[in-house]
Amino acid sequence: MVKIIHAAIKGRARYKVRGLYRSESLKKHIEFRLSGKEGIISFTINALTGNILVFFNSDKDVQTIASVIKEIVIEHKEIASQPHSDRSEDIYISASKKRFNRNKELDNRRKVRKAIIHSEYQISKPWHLMNATDVIAELETSKDLGLSSEIAKERLKKYGPNILPESVPRSGFSIFIDQFKSLPVALLAIAAGISILTGGIADALVIMGVVVINAVIGYATESQAEKTIHSLKNLVRPSALVIRDGSVKEIGAEQVVPGDILVLRPGNYVAADARLIEAHHLSIDESALTGESMPVVKSPEALNYRFAENHNSFFQTLKIPNLLTFHLLTG
Repeated sequence: MVKIIHAAIKGRARYKVRGLYRSESLKKHIEFRLSGKEGIISFTINALTGNILVFFNSDKDVQTIASVIKEIVIEHKEIASQPHSDRSEDIYISASKKRFNRNKELDNRRKVRKAIIHSEYQISKPWHLMNATDVIAELETSKDLGLSSEIAKERLKKYGPNILPESVPRSGFSIFIDQFKSLPVALLAIAAGISILTGGIADALVIMGVVVINAVIGYATESQAEKTIHSLKNLVRPSALVIRDGSVKEIGAEQVVPGDILVLRPGNYVAADARLIEAHHLSIDESALTGESMPVVKSPEALNYRFAENHNSFFQTLKIPNLLTFHLLTG
């Protein structure tokens, strides 16, 4: 019923589900039920291929996730076999969507943008010139215990999610109107106007027809491109290891707040701008920021000069090479 296709990457697996092909009801049922499962970070369901791509916590294994999906499929079959199942399924899916949206409130783009707009700015200080102990004291956190869950929630509400502000997607109407805002289109419109004034109605219609066809093609191309770009943002949802309530926990990168103690491991990406407080043979791949191909060695000592050649701070999306040992930092 559920077959594992690919599970070579830890925390990521692709499954083939029997009955999912062209079954929108099963797809929606799995979306609702899988979203509420503990340990599931994100997933993508394709009803045209019958496959499910699941990202899950490292403490789970692929067989456990397969068993969860199998139970969901069996549950769907039981619901579909009941009398008046079509109507019941419609009601069930409608309620499922509402609950799914509530559980994924942070992932809603409009609400995230609103949270960023109304959030407070974090106080900017020369963290690179301060000792690690002073940084910890200033952020009111603990190197060993980290933040408590209650304080983390308060800071998330105060400072907003740990993501960069996103531009508001253009509406379909604005994309279509933009197709007419160019010099060639203006020249064609002038030519059409002159043709009408000189009695060349047929020529004017041909010219305007070309303009409209060009606008339709441009609209279709740009709207599809924007949808693809925005959909790519949801394919991978980065996670972060933080110390909360004295234990290491895996959370979404957008939930990291000022004062969190981040735990970095080889191969991970940095989840937030951070000041290093402890490290063992740490180097960072800063090629995405500086273009430098060689990893940069980092150490937690305070600087006695300005920000250039900074060795105790690093920034979001930088990568840890796959040859290092455990270290800590604070966001």
